[in-house]
Amino acid sequence: MLTINPNGFLPPTREVRAAISAGETAGNFAAPFTLATQPTFDTSNPGALALTYHWSQTSGPLVVLSTNNSTTASQPTFSAPILAVGAAPAVLSFTLVITNSANVSSAPSFTTVTLLPPADVVTITGVEYRIGKQRLTITATSSVVSPTIGLILQTFNVPGGTRPGGTLTNLGGGAHSIALVGVPQPSGTVTVTSTAGGSASSPVTRLRP
Repeated sequence: MLTINPNGFLPPTREVRAAISAGETAGNFAAPFTLATQPTFDTSNPGALALTYHWSQTSGPLVVLSTNNSTTASQPTFSAPILAVGAAPAVLSFTLVITNSANVSSAPSFTTVTLLPPADVVTITGVEYRIGKQRLTITATSSVVSPTIGLILQTFNVPGGTRPGGTLTNLGGGAHSIALVGVPQPSGTVTVTSTAGGSASSPVTRLRP
């Protein structure tokens, strides 16, 4: 919270907040974002003096705060950088200090905005089921070639119920695979998700005796 005392009465306050959620994906950003203040004034504080807002960025990839080309506005905007697919999230930190026309300043208030990279592209290249061995083999790829990327087979439907999936083995080069033995044939589709945000679904593509 930011508190200032412009004229000796009970102080007005400003709560700084980020107007975008931390869970959004940078690749989907379509507009500038706004750092906003939420003003609340005590009714016993008449004639509040003019306020100036001093925003600064303290960490993270550098962005330009701009509302009418000024970082002294109450709600500056910025355009977020687009992170590479598979990159680590980036945290932007901002500080706000409010000063009135009597040159009385608030304590600084802080906020952060977390940017997430775009999701990778997951492709299921094969879903094979062998009836006699009750073996389900799934192969898939991720557009991000990295040993840190994991693909996960989600719980899938089988006649009369569901079966848990599991983590595919990372074979390198973006390829992943998993084989489950002693499972009924899947009903409908199976879904593979990625730790980088992507997902794909597919029915059984090859049925063998």
